[in-house]
Amino acid sequence: MTKGILTLLNTSGRPDVSSRSLVFLRIYIACIIFISTYRTWANDWIQELYLRPTYFFSYPFLDVGGPPSELLIYLVFGLIALGCVGMMIHRLSRPATILVTILFIYVQLWDATTYLNHYVLVCLLLLYLCFAPVHGRGCWQRRIPFEWLSFFRFQIACVYIFAALAKFQYDWLILGEPLSMWLRARNDIPILGAFFKRPYAGLVLSWCGFIYDLTIVFFLLHRRTRIFAYLAVIVFHVLTSILFNIGMFPWIMIGVTLIFFKWEGSLPGQDRDRTGTGPGHARNTLGSRPAHQIRDKVFTLFVILNLLIPMRHYFYPGDVMWNEDGMRLSWKVMLREKYGSLKYQIVRQKDGHRFFVDPMNELTWRQTNEMATRPLMIQQYAHHLKKNLTHKHGLVSIYADSYVTLNGQPSRRFINPNFDLTQKIQDYAPTPFLAAP
Repeated sequence: MTKGILTLLNTSGRPDVSSRSLVFLRIYIACIIFISTYRTWANDWIQELYLRPTYFFSYPFLDVGGPPSELLIYLVFGLIALGCVGMMIHRLSRPATILVTILFIYVQLWDATTYLNHYVLVCLLLLYLCFAPVHGRGCWQRRIPFEWLSFFRFQIACVYIFAALAKFQYDWLILGEPLSMWLRARNDIPILGAFFKRPYAGLVLSWCGFIYDLTIVFFLLHRRTRIFAYLAVIVFHVLTSILFNIGMFPWIMIGVTLIFFKWEGSLPGQDRDRTGTGPGHARNTLGSRPAHQIRDKVFTLFVILNLLIPMRHYFYPGDVMWNEDGMRLSWKVMLREKYGSLKYQIVRQKDGHRFFVDPMNELTWRQTNEMATRPLMIQQYAHHLKKNLTHKHGLVSIYADSYVTLNGQPSRRFINPNFDLTQKIQDYAPTPFLAAP
């Protein structure tokens, strides 16, 4: 299987390549995280996201108990910023990358309502960079196995290809939604605004986005089309940044896509003949064969996981856009406009007394908005309510009065109003308490 995966990645028998593209990637990712950390600190998002809320949502099997104390929160962000500086210094880059990886992933686990696809990609790239041979003195002149470069390219390709597959659906390709709604709200933009007013604008650009995601990797892989493909990458992501408030994602993709270019050639003062670092240099002999075999098996494992995890939603019944089963970690980016309303009905079991709880009484607006369209979060918060209410009311049953609208469709009931959300359900099983279509 390992040989088959390496053949799929087109690494069989390929000569070693320059490490420069991955060294650049390491420095670029450090810059991205540094800027993101600065924005979080400067815009007071630490206060909004981690200090103001009193309850935090967790991921299955990954409950870190929310953020630590205020002092430790600021310390974590300070260490991340400091680690990013270390990532840019060759001699310090490996320990700094390990530090940033651990802390950055830790921050993402504080509250599941802050989940972002592009930070999942950053976490994966950081994890790979911890082990990649792109650190230490002389890393810029180093030759590395082609498998490393191919593996990073594969990870970027997964984002594009699975984003294209996610767009292969009725709403996106036939109705042009939700892009049509978004563009109508931006028809005041100079020049492009007149086009956005056209009834067919959303559908045309939906197809453009689908074709772009589906083909861009293949054009980037071919030398004759690579430069034109990268210009398309720049135009596409700059436009999405202008039109939509999606944070750092466009700039992440513009930078990381540069690894599809060849970074060969000598630096000033570098004698390629004496150092043996020319493009035709034979495969690197550093490292033992068992170490290479372990590396190849790890690559194989991660390739399989990268292919299976985004497709797991096909094993769940129903529409993933509605039921959320397998939605995360599947590279479904900017595919829906989904809003919900939610309140909980509490039934005191000893006497049948009923009353309602508005989650906004405890949660922030952002948390409530995120939870209202995600069934497992709705149940997770119901368990939290049960724990708090039991002290005063004894045993209670909790039901959800929940409605959701998807891509401009009429609002309809989301959660089965007769299902007691205090029941335990099996993790990763299909959500059993959605209302009938």
